[in-house]
Amino acid sequence: MSNKFQISNFKFQIIILSFILYSLSSIVSGVYAEQASSSNYEIEFINGGTSLGFPSSGRVYLTYFVIGEQLSVPIEVASTQRIINFGWSYYWPHLEGEVIYEIAELGARTHLSGFEIPPSVWQRDNDPYFYWTVLISPPTLIKGFSFSLDSPPDKEVDTEFPFYQYSQDSLSDGKHTFYIAPYVGGETWGKPLSFEIWVDTSSPSITELTPASSELISRSFVEVSCKVEDLHSGLNLSSLQFFLNGEKVSGEFDEDKNIYSYKGDLPDGENTVLIKVEDNVGSQASKAWSFIVDTHPPQGSVVINNDDPVTNSSYVTLKITASDEVSGIKYIYISNDGVFDTEMNNPFEFRALIENWLLKEPDISGRKTVYIKFEDYAGNVSSVFSDDIELVVLTPDTRIISAPPSLTPEKEATFYYQASYEGCLFSYSLDGSEWSPWEKKKSVSFSDLGLGVHLFKVKAGLDIDGDGLISLCEEDPTPAQWTWTVREEIFIEKFQKILFFRRK
Repeated sequence: MSNKFQISNFKFQIIILSFILYSLSSIVSGVYAEQASSSNYEIEFINGGTSLGFPSSGRVYLTYFVIGEQLSVPIEVASTQRIINFGWSYYWPHLEGEVIYEIAELGARTHLSGFEIPPSVWQRDNDPYFYWTVLISPPTLIKGFSFSLDSPPDKEVDTEFPFYQYSQDSLSDGKHTFYIAPYVGGETWGKPLSFEIWVDTSSPSITELTPASSELISRSFVEVSCKVEDLHSGLNLSSLQFFLNGEKVSGEFDEDKNIYSYKGDLPDGENTVLIKVEDNVGSQASKAWSFIVDTHPPQGSVVINNDDPVTNSSYVTLKITASDEVSGIKYIYISNDGVFDTEMNNPFEFRALIENWLLKEPDISGRKTVYIKFEDYAGNVSSVFSDDIELVVLTPDTRIISAPPSLTPEKEATFYYQASYEGCLFSYSLDGSEWSPWEKKKSVSFSDLGLGVHLFKVKAGLDIDGDGLISLCEEDPTPAQWTWTVREEIFIEKFQKILFFRRK
């Protein structure tokens, strides 16, 4: 059967019903006149099962809207108590002469045949189906409806039907107000009605994990905490569950700060955390992370020159062994005096071999000790480990025997130097330049020096092993050095006068 035929058939039924209603009006008036002491009568309509109650007499219009057309039937009765349902819309009969254009009822569902959504209650549907009924008198053809979200309607017709279905995810989380107003025609708009709908589709958030994921902790007593919050419907605290290493534990929840925390002693190694929670509309959230507890310092040792008892070089090789069962070795700290003051500010990254370590007082023979500490990745520092060796010095000692004054206007400078052993070679450096080639000459001169401070270094070397080369262990480990300043002569004269004045 076509839609056109269905509509025509429905109109025919309406006309028949109108005739029946008109015929009933005189009967109702007669009944009311005969039973004036009664305050309420009902008439059952055969189409739709709608009933009317009459608290007093008067003329009303039964007005309904059928696919863009209107039909109305005058009846000598009072205003009704219930809605009459014909076709698409719902209209309410009213007394003749009363002019009303407004929404009588506004509701929401999850969809056309879905669950009712109560107003001002948190729920998870963000594509609601709104529906409404119209209260209007005298009978007038409704042109359509204007609706809007979170602001009054703009008086533009948005739909001709008494319902609207939002598309999926149309409403953001939060509190919204839906407005609807009927349009009668011309400049006439009915009174708008609103419906407050609260949407919460987001799960609770779990942030600010403490200790942080993969963090290393060097203490056994640990506070484990996280921030748990839900910005809209709020947390269902009875659903909150907290697991530590697979065991459910009970902590404390600070409702002012939204912080859940647990304090206790934890074992060394990896510790895992799992938290589960729901909000007040049933959205779930969970978070799992782990951190490492390492309370034990590393263990290790140091061996100088493969444990040889004696060395003739002040430069030695350190063989290092260390272990840490949980987090591993991060730094090495090495000291020649065992005090570990400035040495703690100059760590070495862990390695098994450190070559050319310069012993304490390298130009003096005697027993030399090297001290070492280890630090793991959790920050635990070990006790001190050490080894010693006897140093018999064979390398020469270098001395500067002639140099320019510490303050001079001269831009030329000559240095003379010597060594503690015969047959030594010498190498020098000026102002941080590369060391010169080894040579027998015991003096050197410089010219065209610039104004300012200058630094001269010289070291002696002795070919102890006879290979024709000067190796690191055959040279003076503590080169001799001299610092002087080249200034203009006028400045020096003024400086000398100041010194003379102070002496007087």
